[in-house]
Formats: sequence, structure tokens, C-alpha cells
Amino acid sequence: MQAQQQMTDQKQQAEKQLQLQQEQEKTQPKPKDGEQGGDDLGADKAMAAFTKSEEDLISSKDKLRKQHSAIVDKILTDWVKDSEVELDKLADLVVKNKKN
Repeated sequence: MQAQQQMTDQKQQAEKQLQLQQEQEKTQPKPKDGEQGGDDLGADKAMAAFTKSEEDLISSKDKLRKQHSAIVDKILTDWVKDSEVELDKLADLVVKNKKN
């Protein structure tokens, strides 16, 4: 769930950044022919933001997988221990009732 929230937050940040860039482009004068515009710079910034977001998602995904694996292992270990205890109790009841 945290990964989804993080992805949503990053998407919103990227959208806000894009909106800010679009607003800046509207207020900035257009470059004349032969002058280099700033469009490439804005695209580079957007790509850098998306690349960073992807890296964060990959590390979050790995972290979630490790947490899931640890939780599953703990649940199974506890289940085995509890099962052994309950089976011992059942065996004791069987032996106790068998004598009667």
C-alpha cells in the first residue's frame, strides 16, 4: 500500500512540475529563429524526475517483497509451533481417554 501511495504522490509531483513548466513557458518569451529554446531542458528535468521515481519504486518493491517474505515465514513458523503444541495436547487426551 505504501508503494501505491508513493507512486501516486510521485505522479502528482510530476504533474505539478509539468504544470509549472507549462505556465513558465506561457509567461516566457518565445525564442527567435536561430536561438535555442528551453524545451530540451524541461524535458530533461521531467525525464530525470521519472527516472528517479522508477528507482524509488524498484527499491520499494524489493523492500515490500522482503517484508512479505519475512511475514509469511513468521506466520508459518508460528503455525508449526502452535500445531505441535495442539497435537501434543490431543495425544495426551487420547492416551488419557484410552486408559479409561
